Amino acid sequence: MTASMTERGQMNQGPKFNGVGEVIKELREQASLSQKQLADELGWDKGRLSKYENNHLSLSLRVLDRISQALGQPNEKVILLCFRKMYPDLTLPESEIGRLLETLVKTIEKSFRKRSRRSGRTGIAKRQKVSTLFRSAE
Repeated sequence: MTASMTERGQMNQGPKFNGVGEVIKELREQASLSQKQLADELGWDKGRLSKYENNHLSLSLRVLDRISQALGQPNEKVILLCFRKMYPDLTLPESEIGRLLETLVKTIEKSFRKRSRRSGRTGIAKRQKVSTLFRSAE
């Protein structure tokens, strides 16, 4: 078994996120990256990224983590955006859990910005506001 086959097997273990490719595409576009640029950063071909973005492949936690890192985004934020896409009721204004999740994501984003400033890490992506991402994911 080659290293890449082993890596792929590990990447596909655990929970799956179905129907959230749009979240990845939106984050990539907000970072002003083409599919090819992000795929190159991930060490993938453009077709593989396209399959994730078009929901032809389910996203695992490991894949989401790699994509988050390549975009310079906290993986917790990306995962929560995916949950909001999978469960649209979480975006309803009267949803208590929706309000709690939004507070959590804002806290994660604030913490990530502080960590990034201390470490000088910027990733390849531009930083963007969490509230804008939530509105566009609805």
